Amino acid sequence: MSKITFTIVRSYADALSELQNGTKAILIQTDFEEHEEAFGTFTKALAENRTCSYLDLEGNYIGDEGAKEIADALKVNNSLIGLYLFRNNIDDGGAKEIADALKVNASLNILDLRWNEIEDEGAKEIADALKVN
Repeated sequence: MSKITFTIVRSYADALSELQNGTKAILIQTDFEEHEEAFGTFTKALAENRTCSYLDLEGNYIGDEGAKEIADALKVNNSLIGLYLFRNNIDDGGAKEIADALKVNASLNILDLRWNEIEDEGAKEIADALKVN
């Protein structure tokens, strides 16, 4: 297995630029609440992107609102293989949104949801979606 080298960016605008440049793996280190509008622009571009394989949003605290935007992108994106969403304050509502996306997304193989607020109901939604996928 080859090593993944992430391009580290500090804003969603920079991440958008990296998507447009064909970057394969992006690690975004920023705060969702400070850049919420830019996040929406980024996720719309992610939906149509065909080059980025790995996206790491560790500690962006996107919550359920951001999880829904990521889920909307996953419904049409077919290039992401790995999505790292740990420590993002996602709870059962966001987990349900992601689960709905997993039912139609066939490319994602790695989904990291550690250190979120997902309880039994959200975990069951994800598990049920993985049976379909």
